[in-house]
Amino acid sequence: MEVRLNNIPKLDEYVIRLVVLNERMLGYIYPDKTSFVVALAVEPGDCVSLLDAINMRRYVSFDDKVRLATERDFDDFNVCFEGFRNAPMYMYNKGTEPIYI
Repeated sequence: MEVRLNNIPKLDEYVIRLVVLNERMLGYIYPDKTSFVVALAVEPGDCVSLLDAINMRRYVSFDDKVRLATERDFDDFNVCFEGFRNAPMYMYNKGTEPIYI
């Protein structure tokens, strides 16, 4: 029996989801490892634990809000989006309305 930490569904195909966690972290979720977000950037001034800072990942619980990232989120977190744009291995929100997962 698998223990679930959240309701994020696993994907059958290998697609990495680019996400924003609680509006404070930009990162990605592997399709088969939905229990944590690997950070690309953390909101400036955000207090993270030593473990999070070393591993640059954060476990996702049922209380967390996770949404697909937009191109604007990359601008807001000062991360270059060019390597992710239109690459078939990445899933992100191409619109402007939030899509929560």
